[in-house]
Amino acid sequence: MRGGGSGVDVASGTTEVCWVTGKDSPVHTGSRAAVSATDLGILWDAGDSGVLVAFGDSYGTGWCGHGAGPRHADWRCNVLARAPLTEPSDRLMLGSWVEDAPGHAAQVLPRDPDAREETVIPTARDVGALLARPGAVDDELRGAVVVHRRGHR
Repeated sequence: MRGGGSGVDVASGTTEVCWVTGKDSPVHTGSRAAVSATDLGILWDAGDSGVLVAFGDSYGTGWCGHGAGPRHADWRCNVLARAPLTEPSDRLMLGSWVEDAPGHAAQVLPRDPDAREETVIPTARDVGALLARPGAVDDELRGAVVVHRRGHR
């Protein structure tokens, strides 16, 4: 079954609401956070009337349109956003991102240079540990998800 005219297969009995990331998303994440495409998204309650969303492989400028993008397409293993808690059928509106520069979503979980890993799939446990680490994120993160990696502001 095709949903919402998007050309995406939607399982029978489900309703497509909208794109969450990319040029067709309601908040235009490509221009707003340099996130034109993502793969998986893991959501969990932020505990303050909001939802945190950790995305896996994410691409910005240079992404070609389908599937994994080339490495030069501003590839990040993972990114983290926050949305207000609303009724899911009203759309998931990503309001703020962990950033390493204004308008650029940061990779929040680093790759291990000593491991043979291609990417780092985010889990709620991993991101929760990041948030709990003293000095790793600005205090604003709990309310606005704004963070700057060490050395970047």
